[in-house]
Amino acid sequence: MALRCQKDSYLQEFVSTVESCEVASEKINGSKLSGYHVILADTILFPEGGGQPDDRGSLNTIPVLKVFLKGDKGVHFTQVPIDAGTEVNIQLDWQRRFDHMQQHSAQHLISAIAETVFNFDTTSWSLGESVCKVEFNTPVITNEQINQLEELCNQYIREQRPMYPTYYELNDPAVDKIKTRGLPENIAGPLRVMTIEGIDVNLCCGTHVSNLAHLQVIKLLGTEKGKKGNTLLHFHAGKRVVNALEKSLNIERQINTLMRGSPTDYPDLIKKLQNSYKSASKNSSNLLKELVGYEAKELSSKLKESNSKYICHHRREGEIEYLLSLVQKLTCPEHIIKFITVGDDRGAGNFILCGVETDVKELAPKVLELIDGKGAVKGGRLMGKASKLSQKHKVEHAIEKVQLKVVALWERQANSLRNTK
Repeated sequence: MALRCQKDSYLQEFVSTVESCEVASEKINGSKLSGYHVILADTILFPEGGGQPDDRGSLNTIPVLKVFLKGDKGVHFTQVPIDAGTEVNIQLDWQRRFDHMQQHSAQHLISAIAETVFNFDTTSWSLGESVCKVEFNTPVITNEQINQLEELCNQYIREQRPMYPTYYELNDPAVDKIKTRGLPENIAGPLRVMTIEGIDVNLCCGTHVSNLAHLQVIKLLGTEKGKKGNTLLHFHAGKRVVNALEKSLNIERQINTLMRGSPTDYPDLIKKLQNSYKSASKNSSNLLKELVGYEAKELSSKLKESNSKYICHHRREGEIEYLLSLVQKLTCPEHIIKFITVGDDRGAGNFILCGVETDVKELAPKVLELIDGKGAVKGGRLMGKASKLSQKHKVEHAIEKVQLKVVALWERQANSLRNTK
């Protein structure tokens, strides 16, 4: 038995009677919700099927969160019970439904033309919230084929070809001539067949437009590789094309404001920006070299004056390049531990810890723990990202402890050498 939504896809309001209401639960948007399965005598809310998502709407203003098919009846999931025998006014979320009608009917048209003109068979399709995809059994679809396919689709839309359902009993000989990828198991008649006049005849349970003119327009967006050597073709139809165009225009207006020009000026404006960026990048690199040279000299001088065994230094502005350049420019013995950081001194940033490899390996676990960092020791160097540079002063204390141990070890070794002499 066909549901009311399949007989008249444009019906937005309908009165029916509750046949049963049972306690149930369903997974909605990743969360398990408690509620009720409400079965009606008939419904205008489409249950999921044929690649088309289910409808949304209400029963006496009670929201319907999911619709699915059980036998030949639509099951409506609600969170409020409705007693059997109750007459309900069904309201359809028309905006969602009409979008699904446009995309689903467009898929029928695209698949029919692709098969007739290019001999591409449709292996599957999906109606996504943002984009729809048709999978064809071909390894590639050329730009020329995409353009030809799109032009033919929109030509038939302009011709206002009718689209309508026809019903057949399972034992009707005409069923053998109808295109299908195979009938579902335990299917009950009658079979519903969608016809696009002069173009396509195909078995389908979904809701469709009554005339291709209602599609407004089809835009093919491009392809991507599918499974088993197939190709996925992306498309928009109807209001989605208008929405995509409006989105692009809004972005264009923003770019026009930022670039202080129109799209025809973009190539010249972008070239100017690239040249300006190259010049600024070169100046920045030169300034970085001067800054690193100055700071390296100052830190090396302070190290000698204080007789310290380590260097700890932080700069708010800087990148990995700064850290590497500064460490390279420092003039101090290898055993001096260097801990340099850049970034938000109370948040995230980058760091480098270097010195004698044994010392760095000993410090690494503690340093990473204190500053919530990630990195690995390689050749006496630990470098990476940190989330808690606010704890860098604790790293300095940890370095002091290690250096005290190192100094004590050196003194014992020196005394031992003197005693042997």
